[in-house]
Amino acid sequence: NFIYLHGSPEGRLINILKDGSLVTISVMELNGIVLAKKIRYNSINYSSALIFGKGEEISDINSKLAVFKAFVNRVLLGRWENSIIPSEDDLRNVSVLKINIISYSMKRRDGGPYKDKNDDMKIWDGVIPFVHKYEMPEGNEENLPAYIKDKILSSRK
Repeated sequence: NFIYLHGSPEGRLINILKDGSLVTISVMELNGIVLAKKIRYNSINYSSALIFGKGEEISDINSKLAVFKAFVNRVLLGRWENSIIPSEDDLRNVSVLKINIISYSMKRRDGGPYKDKNDDMKIWDGVIPFVHKYEMPEGNEENLPAYIKDKILSSRK
């Protein structure tokens, strides 16, 4: 029911939204490139959402901390416990907004290219999947934590 955003307290967008202004958020995930024999039938496979909501500033330090913990653990579970936690001063110097979702619509396309019944040309058509996955981390590999190694190995299956 909510989307959380964070940014500079001096940021124009943050200042517009924190007082309850309406906002539209658009999100798209690319899942594949669809190549047809005829150019006009080329497409992409995707999932998208259009979200309408109303902003509300979160000023309580403990609530901000909880939001950042959820952010970090959503990106990589286990990272919060293996990070330097923001201080109260850090949290006072960032704005956190809670976008209350009023309504939304979603759209999705998947599948292959349109097949023209009269087309018998020997031109390849099909889908090139676009896969989101973790790669090997770059940096100090000596003390790479197990929660990162496990995430990489599980994403490769």
